[in-house]
Amino acid sequence: MKELIRQYNELGHYLKTDPQLAISLPELSPCQLIVNDHVADGEMAAANPNPVVTHAEVISAIRAFQPLQGWLCYQSEVLSLTNGDLSFLDHSGIGWILNGELSNANRESLHISQNGSGQWLLTKYQEQPGEDLLRQTMTYLSTKDELGHLAYAVYWQRDALIGYQKVHSRFLGFQKEAQS
Repeated sequence: MKELIRQYNELGHYLKTDPQLAISLPELSPCQLIVNDHVADGEMAAANPNPVVTHAEVISAIRAFQPLQGWLCYQSEVLSLTNGDLSFLDHSGIGWILNGELSNANRESLHISQNGSGQWLLTKYQEQPGEDLLRQTMTYLSTKDELGHLAYAVYWQRDALIGYQKVHSRFLGFQKEAQS
């Protein structure tokens, strides 16, 4: 993995400094990803999301996760969390959570989605040092200017037949300016 990163960075330097090309490659870093307390190896079985039966359990899991930033999509609106204030969870008048992505102070991410059977899937992601995957940070524009950009980590894994492919992504938080 170290040799791959060295060659990638060397190519990136060449592409960036060549006046005819002037191309910047995204920064990649080796890591390991823990998904719901299992090492993620690109297999969906490793992710094994935890099904949650009731909306009250979803709210309880969100509180236990202690998010600082994220977004939750309800039936009639999308609410943004920017300061860890979860008081809006007490207002049942906005309906049920359909899906969402949250991040906490421990640099973990929690993804929430409905599974189509009246339950929710809660998937917790935690990055650790390692060399199983390559990580790329990507930013996307928010629909709300005051939030800036949504930052995501995208994880790539080598497949012997087709090369590197995306296997996971997770919400990191909001950024006021996009990273280049």
